[in-house]
Amino acid sequence: RGDDQRMATLQFAADEVRRLARQHPKGTIGVLARRNETVARLIYLLRNHPTDPVLASEEGGNPLTDSVAVQLLLSLLKIADHPGDTIARFHVARSHLGEVVNYTNWRDDAAARQLADRLRSALGAKGYGPTLAGCVRRLAEHCDARELSRLSQLIEQAYAFDAVATSRTDDFIGFVEHTKVEDPTAAPVRVMTIHQAKGLQFDVVVLPELDVRLQGQPRKVVVDRDEAGGPVVRVCRYAPEEIQRLLPQPIQSMFKRWPDQVVHESLCLLYVAMTRAVHALHMIVAPPAANERSIPKTFAGVLCSGLVGSRQELSPGEVAYEHGSDDWDAAPTNPPPAEAEMLRVSLAPVRSKRRRSLERVAPSSLAGGPRVDLQHRLRLDQAEALARGTLMHAWFEAIAWLDDPAPTDDELLAIAKTADVGTLDRTAAIADFRAIIAKPNIRLALSRLAYQDLSAWGLPKLGPQPRLEVHRERGFIVRHENALVRGAIDRLVLVYQGEALVAADVIDFKTDAVSDSRAIDQCVERYRPQVEAYRHAAVAITGLPIERIGVGLLFCSAGIVRRL
Repeated sequence: RGDDQRMATLQFAADEVRRLARQHPKGTIGVLARRNETVARLIYLLRNHPTDPVLASEEGGNPLTDSVAVQLLLSLLKIADHPGDTIARFHVARSHLGEVVNYTNWRDDAAARQLADRLRSALGAKGYGPTLAGCVRRLAEHCDARELSRLSQLIEQAYAFDAVATSRTDDFIGFVEHTKVEDPTAAPVRVMTIHQAKGLQFDVVVLPELDVRLQGQPRKVVVDRDEAGGPVVRVCRYAPEEIQRLLPQPIQSMFKRWPDQVVHESLCLLYVAMTRAVHALHMIVAPPAANERSIPKTFAGVLCSGLVGSRQELSPGEVAYEHGSDDWDAAPTNPPPAEAEMLRVSLAPVRSKRRRSLERVAPSSLAGGPRVDLQHRLRLDQAEALARGTLMHAWFEAIAWLDDPAPTDDELLAIAKTADVGTLDRTAAIADFRAIIAKPNIRLALSRLAYQDLSAWGLPKLGPQPRLEVHRERGFIVRHENALVRGAIDRLVLVYQGEALVAADVIDFKTDAVSDSRAIDQCVERYRPQVEAYRHAAVAITGLPIERIGVGLLFCSAGIVRRL
């Protein structure tokens, strides 16, 4: 009572971590917080306990200023730039370093100026590395193993800094204060933010900062995506509710969805924090405030409502929920049987050069299945055909709908300059492209009119103006059997009824020089595995059932669209 609740909670958490470190001396302990300032506070509380300090380290290391001896040498360097700094003078004069540098009276201004002159002369003649190394040799007998280790790291930093050294010692001091260095003595307790803990595991995890709001403070910028993990499609500066009502409808809808997105991200973060523990998870929440009448919208509120129903009746220091045993590292009472059946595992032969993770393939490598058409692959004009195909894809990417004006010749030439098409005749290619997009089947496939009747997807005919979104060169990476397929869909059209996504259409552009029906049928079969990979990617992107995903092959030269 009367204390700041946040500080009281952190102090309680530090005492709990201290108890766990003594109870499980061989275990690893991860203390996960939301904010960097909390990480620094917890490390201070753990290390600076008057009778029972715990060696704790921050993920990625700490600045060397966590060492008393390093701080002493930095005070010495402070005098070199600021001989009138009485705090630095007092620090040096009242330590063993004062005897080393012949400065024991911190009130002596003249002696401080002489010391500053000697330091600047030594730094100018020898550099930071040799100068500090000489001081460390004289201090070594007064330091324990960890302090000596940190002093050695300071010397390494000093030698590295000599390459860019300036005439001001303040620059070196700032360099040391802001550079994190791993402590070679493994700390039994590691303190970090939850984001830094992704991918890590600990025997014991302690969560001390759970009384933070799920939404937090409004962010300066609000962003919107069509699907989780997709590209950002809208950005707006955060506006209060009274201003939001004046904005266009899509922006208002984005602001309505934004709280759900933020809460979802917060709950994902809580999931990450809780799943870092191997054996034990300790979650610490503050007792209810005197004026608390409802469940707070915090991590603590979620946990209390899920595990104990409420925290209205919880008392300080009470164990509100417990499951399992705290002596997880005790010796097993029932030893394993003397004879155990050995399970023999045979691994399938490796069919690729990849030794880690899944093999990665491009959708185009699936075309043709296990057989390869050598005549198709080894044709003499392959280089020119590839260049032409690259350019046609780049130009189709510039088209949203053929209902709208097509790109001008100047715009097409500008696109061609950025494409790797070698010596291909761009003027002739523009003429070919104009002829392609003028063909009736092509114009229909790339027009809004094509999506008025969705009976192919099992849907009734939409209204006169369905909402359509077109994505060009939509990247993806999905699992297909025992491989990861990574590629880009040439054209992905999303069809909405109101706010609901009801269907999607995948169109793949093919520049094969085919014209008769038989040749096109052969191409369709050859490309079928590739476009089926695109269909499955669209399912992953949209979340729609596979029967709501249309797939079309658009053969440019023939002006034919084949649906699969």
